[in-house]
Parts: sequence; structure tokens; C-alpha cells
Amino acid sequence: MRRINNSHRNKNKIRLSSKYYNKFVKQNRIFTILQIVFLISFIISLTQIIKWCKLNEHTEEEKRLANSAIVYETGNKNANSKYSSIDFKKLKEKNDDTVAWIRVNGTNIEYPIVKTNNNDYYLYHSFDKTKSNAGWVFMDYRNKLDGTDKNIIIYGHNRKDGSIFGSLKNILKETWYDEKDNLEIEFWTENGKEKYQVFSIYEIENEDYYLSTTFDNYDEYLNKIKNRSIKDFGINLSNESNILTLSTCSSSNKRRIVLHAVDTQTGLSAYKSIWQYPDSTYPEKEFRVNNISDSKVNFDFIVEGITTFENASANITKNIAKFDIKNEGDWNIKGTITFNDNKVVFDITESSSENIPTGSTTFTVKSNKSAF
Repeated sequence: MRRINNSHRNKNKIRLSSKYYNKFVKQNRIFTILQIVFLISFIISLTQIIKWCKLNEHTEEEKRLANSAIVYETGNKNANSKYSSIDFKKLKEKNDDTVAWIRVNGTNIEYPIVKTNNNDYYLYHSFDKTKSNAGWVFMDYRNKLDGTDKNIIIYGHNRKDGSIFGSLKNILKETWYDEKDNLEIEFWTENGKEKYQVFSIYEIENEDYYLSTTFDNYDEYLNKIKNRSIKDFGINLSNESNILTLSTCSSSNKRRIVLHAVDTQTGLSAYKSIWQYPDSTYPEKEFRVNNISDSKVNFDFIVEGITTFENASANITKNIAKFDIKNEGDWNIKGTITFNDNKVVFDITESSSENIPTGSTTFTVKSNKSAF
């Protein structure tokens, strides 16, 4: 009887040992599988990070090479440098799809723009036409750049490293749109420099309406995209306005970040001519009204070969704008601009330079538009 009990105990021990052993093997197998899965995931992630870094390096290198086509007024680039010109011949030697160049202050957007016969190629190809998920900054294939475009559309990926259009999200920040210099977009083609004034910025669900290039009712389209803006820039548009649209994905691929700007040479509800007055003693001067509303005028005053006051602004009260402006050289002029039917009186009452005399000049408006 005792032998039978001992035998039974031994059998139970064997069963328990076998049970625990099987459990241990099973747990060890699961742990091994988890280790393998983790290792594979780590390798894949590391590979993707390396690819992403190489992609960013390639994009930056392409941008650096493209920047060699910029000719600066001062000869060397610094924080306040202005473009003198863009060497499109040099850019086309690198990529014959190059059609323009864009610069947006307050962002990292400073790129040559390419264009081909579709809107897919440059989503996945860099400036040198090598395959790249970073893509490049490109123009809508429907645009012609022959002077007939009502809406020139530029696309670019929202890159996390801030390249391409990764910094376009800056436009939605108050610190960006409250800075006057950020609101003028530089757009260069082989015909020279064009200025575009920002009039609408917003984020919206993915749609095609704002990407229209032909219109049944252009005035309605302009009013709609203007009213979407998170800030009223006080820009009046007309049926003659030609606009520039920048578009990128937001952090979610379901939404888009959008900027619209109007060509300051076309279709603003304002005086848009250049008035010159020659002087036998002083250099030729230009006074140019860029845009005007019921409450504000934006203008340039240029003394040829001497100095420039660009994008000056003054508030209007009862058709009279008082200005007190300085330029980069700290030259200061004060005076008034009076608007009266088809006449504009530009009156300098105080000047810090002998090259800019005080006195008034009356211009006849060379435009069929009325400012008010």
C-alpha cells in the first residue's frame, strides 16, 4: 500500500513538473517572439529614420545649390538682403522645368518653382528629378504664366523639418500676420520680379474650390476666399485682380493650410499707375500708390539712385493721408497725400535729406479706377 502511494506521488510530481515545464516553454516562446517583433520594429524604425535624415539632407543640398542662383543687391546674403535678380539660366541647367522663384518672409519658403504636365510628379521627385518623398515646390500644371492666369497655384509638402512648405503653418500665427514685411510675397519669373500682397489666410477641410483656375463668377470666388481669412487685411479686390495661392497639408492630411495674395500690379480697387515728376536740380522721383481703401493707403516713394521708401502706409481721414516714414537708411520724411477726384497731391512738409526737398506735387491719375 505504501509503495502504491509513493508511486502515485511520483506520478503526480512528474505531471506537475511536466505542466510547469510546458508553461515555462510556452512563456519563453512568447517572450522570444516579442523580442523578435521588437527587434524587427526597431530595425524598420531605424531604417526609416536614416532614410528620413538622408532625404532631409538631400532636400537641403538641393536648396543650397538652387540658392546659388540668387543675386543679392549687396553681393552677399545677410538677414536683410534683398534680391537683385534670379539667374534662371543657371536653374534651368539643373532642371529645365523651372518656371519661377518664390520667397515668403517669416517662413523658410525660398525656393525655385517647377512645373510639368501633371500635379503628381513633383509630389515624389526632388529638384534634380530624383525620387523623393519630400517632393519639391511646384506650380499647378493648368497655369500658363502667359499673363492670362487669374489664379497661380503653388503646392508643396508640409515637411516636419520645416523644408518645402513645412513652415507655411507660420502664416496662421498672429506674430506672423501682424508683421507688415511678411505680407508681401516675392514672386520671380524670367520676366522679372512681381509683388503679391497677402489678403487671405486660413485652414480648411480638403477641397478643390480654392484651387480653381477658371471661373464662372470670379467676383463671387474672390469674395468667398477673402471672407474665409482669419484676419481682415483691408485689401479690396476687383474682377481684374490676379492672385497667387499657396497650399499645403496641415498636420492632418484631411485639412489644408492656404494663403492667397493679390498681384499689386493688377486689379486692386485703387490707383495703380506710376506718377513721375522730373526736377532739374534733384534726381527723378517716383510716387506709386500700391493699394488704397477707405481708411489706408499703401505707397512707394523712390528717388532714383538715392533712396527708396517701400511699402509705406498712412491712415486716411476725409481723403487726406498724413505720413511720417523712415527707410532702411533712417531717412525721414513727413507730409500728406490728398486724394481729389482724378488728382493726387503729394506734399512733403519735412525732410531729413537735402536730396528730398519739401514741397508739393500734383499728379493726374492715369487710371480709369476711382479710389473711393
